[in-house]
Amino acid sequence: MHPAFTADLLQAFQFGQRIGDFQMISAMLADMGRQRYCELVIRVRDNGTGGADAGDGTGLVGLGDRVASLGGSMYVESPPGGPTILRAVLPCA
Repeated sequence: MHPAFTADLLQAFQFGQRIGDFQMISAMLADMGRQRYCELVIRVRDNGTGGADAGDGTGLVGLGDRVASLGGSMYVESPPGGPTILRAVLPCA
């Protein structure tokens, strides 16, 4: 069984509920640590204009290296004129 946890952090951050959000995330991570197998999926979406390129010194190469060093994978979507979306999938057991 693969537990799935979803949190709309952007909406919560917009309403200034950061402490409660971090407590919720902490509880979810603790629960995930008790599972035989799980994946942590982190998705971040900005409100920029897209076109992010790892070759432009945006930090994407280093971020991808850190994710890979943890045994995970990272995906980037950054269409011109649209938001950049980063998704990291990390094993947690």
